[in-house]
Amino acid sequence: MCWDDDYLYIAALIESDREVVAKFTDRNSPIFQRDSDFEVFVDPGGSCHAYKELELNANAVVWNLMLDKPYGDGGSEHSGRVAKPGDAQYYDVNGLKTATKILEGKVNDSAPNSKVVWSVEIALSHKDTLHNHKWASTPTTGSHWRINFSRVEEQGEINWTWQPQIVWDALEKRFAGKVDMHRPDAWGYVYFDGQVSNSAVMDEKNDTASPRDPTWPARLAAMNVYYAQVVYAEDHAGEYATNMEELEGLIDKVIVDPFDIEIAVSDDHKKYAVTVQTDEMSIQVTNERLLTVTQIGESKVSIIK
Repeated sequence: MCWDDDYLYIAALIESDREVVAKFTDRNSPIFQRDSDFEVFVDPGGSCHAYKELELNANAVVWNLMLDKPYGDGGSEHSGRVAKPGDAQYYDVNGLKTATKILEGKVNDSAPNSKVVWSVEIALSHKDTLHNHKWASTPTTGSHWRINFSRVEEQGEINWTWQPQIVWDALEKRFAGKVDMHRPDAWGYVYFDGQVSNSAVMDEKNDTASPRDPTWPARLAAMNVYYAQVVYAEDHAGEYATNMEELEGLIDKVIVDPFDIEIAVSDDHKKYAVTVQTDEMSIQVTNERLLTVTQIGESKVSIIK
């Protein structure tokens, strides 16, 4: 990956020992349902809302979509596939640039033991990525976005990701990997370095170290409560817990105990906001997985009515 003031550039080299299917020809077709593809997911503000997804087949046919929130939280696709310009659910990109090339073998070849190698080049416009996103801005040196990648084969039955999305499993009381790309809270990070080379941040011991998100421990605590609330509501007719004591046994106390945590619940107990407080900031997550950061001194608007 590389970046400048206008684009995030992504390149991938894809090797496959099975048939690479590339039959969709119309823009904004549901590529993964039939074709082999490469996918990019970007959440520039780490809010889990208004995140973008791009799917691309070996013929450079693309499907762009925005998720208002994850499918598991009642989210829906916004794209040119499901809506027309002017409709509330319409979303498409203007600055996207893509290219693919078959380097070895050929597509749509079902011969046994065939090998196909193809390349992908993508330039994601920041304006497209930031569309309708209230919690992020154009990248600057030292900033970061949440990002992940996937590829699928055989009509979506084979799904390769950089790793399963690791989240808190409140039922099993442990962290577990889930093959579900629509968990933006578990994606990786892309840090925008100002250096031309692939440099790393050096720590005080002069060892090579990766950059860190200072909000991560509090984010992890907030999401720990979020996943506990999902299980709690399933056992209480859709109503959420009003305090941390009610979630006993569904949370990881090692993660949540270092923080002051408050739960605000609507009158009907069908909505909630969890606030994780630190000396520098408040991290808030809602029942719709909207995850926001408020620095101390900034005004905070209540989202529970």
